[in-house]
Amino acid sequence: MFHPFGFAFLLCVPTVLSVPWLYSKVSESPDAERVVEVRVHVNATRNGKQVFGNATICSGVLLAEDIVATASHCRLSEWYKECDDNALLILEKNITVQTASPLYVYCGAVSDLKDCVGYGYGLTEHNAKSREVREAHYTVRRPPSNAYGSESCLIASYHSKAKMCNGDSGGPTICKFHGLSMLAGVGSQIYARVEGTAPEVKTVEQEVSFCKLTSAFLMTRTANMIRLLKEIPGGDRKYIMNRIHAWNCGLWD
Repeated sequence: MFHPFGFAFLLCVPTVLSVPWLYSKVSESPDAERVVEVRVHVNATRNGKQVFGNATICSGVLLAEDIVATASHCRLSEWYKECDDNALLILEKNITVQTASPLYVYCGAVSDLKDCVGYGYGLTEHNAKSREVREAHYTVRRPPSNAYGSESCLIASYHSKAKMCNGDSGGPTICKFHGLSMLAGVGSQIYARVEGTAPEVKTVEQEVSFCKLTSAFLMTRTANMIRLLKEIPGGDRKYIMNRIHAWNCGLWD
């Protein structure tokens, strides 16, 4: 689900995404088995074509067999500024994954993370969503202190032409820390440089063309997720806390 693009005469244009990776490969990583599709609000079509805001899925990641982390704009229509864009879902039925190693919600220093990979379902270069989980590799860093929400956001810079697009919102960025799989954040916004008149983005084809212009994307940090968790009413909070793995997050402080 794309949110309206915030062009506003900016050369660097942040825009929210929510459908897979362009020019990316189908993932064979065990971590990809944790990635799930998340339903979003569906708008009407126009002239038989998918239009602005009409994506049918986001991405998410299983923290446990019945708990999914994703982006909040995948479930709510409101736009949350500065990467305040986390959601936790409790499923009615469990989803079993084959990987034996746990996924940790990571709250440590970003500089300690290695080999960061993003996963998701979304639009491909073929103007259609992927039926399989795709992956892309990139470098993750903190934004400058005066940019976006420096405490809420992380910036991912692409290593290749494999890029995020509609449907990858909420998809996980999983990095390695001492050989363990760590959830660093979930996808929130794509970032592009646009000079002059902003391109029209209403159809799937236009969305894909815009995604090709992007140079990076923003993710909402898992530290935000922990703050959200602490605001959830007691019963559900305790249930989630007892089901997930966390690293340096102070869950029980």
